[in-house]
Amino acid sequence: MSTLTKIPRVASETRYRGPKPRYVSAAETRRLLARGSAKLAERLRADDMVTPMAAAQAADVTMATVRTWIDDGRAIAVSVSRSTRRLPRWQFEPAIWEALPQLSKALNSRDSWMLLSFLETPLGGLGGLTPRQALEQGQSQRVLALAIEEA
Repeated sequence: MSTLTKIPRVASETRYRGPKPRYVSAAETRRLLARGSAKLAERLRADDMVTPMAAAQAADVTMATVRTWIDDGRAIAVSVSRSTRRLPRWQFEPAIWEALPQLSKALNSRDSWMLLSFLETPLGGLGGLTPRQALEQGQSQRVLALAIEEA
């Protein structure tokens, strides 16, 4: 028959005594997720979001090439459903297209939604421009530097 003994506390075991962490309620979490889902759905319906077929036509390449770009993380392609994706048409503009691989590496991410959000969010370091706008204006080195800071 074994007996359990109480293990004494050692001095190195300290308890956290700061303010209680704030947790978001389940209802608030659902509200935040719904708002995020609504924003994503709205963004996917925007006029500049195209199908892979339309992207192939715009870039003057085959569908197989676009699929390879998507699979390799070379192109931004946000999933609508398991089998449907949308791509921002503007990513094929030379200034942006040339910067995308470096941006992805700088941000340490191939996640399309994250890349799209980064490119479309105004940044103080760019004087309120979005990284996309700054790339279009030839500020690729500044955008890459900010992406590295962001990561």
